[in-house]
Amino acid sequence: PKWPLRILGTAMVVACEVAIVANPIGSSVMLSPILVAVPAAYLVVGTLIVERRPGNRIGPILYLMGLLIAGYQIADAIVKQLGPSGPAVYLAWAVTLLDAPVFALLAFLFLLFPDGRLPSPRWRWVALLVVVSGAISTVGTAIIPGSFAYYPNIENPFGIAGQSLSEVMPTFYMLTIVGVTLAALSLVGRWRVGGPTERAQLKWVATAAALIAIVMVAYLSLFGPGNYNDIADIATWLAFGFFPIAIGIAILRYRLFEIDRLVSRTIAYVLTTAALVA
Repeated sequence: PKWPLRILGTAMVVACEVAIVANPIGSSVMLSPILVAVPAAYLVVGTLIVERRPGNRIGPILYLMGLLIAGYQIADAIVKQLGPSGPAVYLAWAVTLLDAPVFALLAFLFLLFPDGRLPSPRWRWVALLVVVSGAISTVGTAIIPGSFAYYPNIENPFGIAGQSLSEVMPTFYMLTIVGVTLAALSLVGRWRVGGPTERAQLKWVATAAALIAIVMVAYLSLFGPGNYNDIADIATWLAFGFFPIAIGIAILRYRLFEIDRLVSRTIAYVLTTAALVA
């Protein structure tokens, strides 16, 4: 049934809007609506794919990613409102657990795109690597002692003392990242054997992924890790918001073959802007 997905998605977007308005992030008034629009894009596109391509697993994955992103923003706003005490401690713990699941879902987006199936049985070991490393990373994050990475003033209430856990955890976290990278490489094989339609679909996703990578690299290069800038934040969130839209266009095949025109115009605009700035 489509209405439960729509109702839940709408409720999460509204709750996300309320949470962000109650706890504005940064000094830019433009950032708050964009923060709401990004999970909304994942939820809307996921719902459309579930309804119009019911056998495609990409739809549920996008929808779940939208729920996780919206849930993160809601919980993060509550933690910042309440401070490092009471229920905020457990919400901070829940927020910290979201990293590995989001990376795992991203890996499966690449592995299953565009038809919702693995490219071949050979890729099952990559799927297994993502599931196992993601699960271990999540469990390890749940019980690793010390303060949270996102909230250094809050200690893990479920932390278990032990130096070995702190030493092993980065390895499994990196294995999850390796799984995402290998999953992205599966698109190369699809490109080699795909026809014109599938290649156009792959172009949309490759363009969106490349945009995210370019924005993130530029962000780190210009401002460095741990430093924030409102304009760069807007560009980053817009890039992440374009990703589900590109997937939706590719799978639903709405204006599918206009990707070449979009890329060429974007490059022309970027070069013109760079020349004017110079």
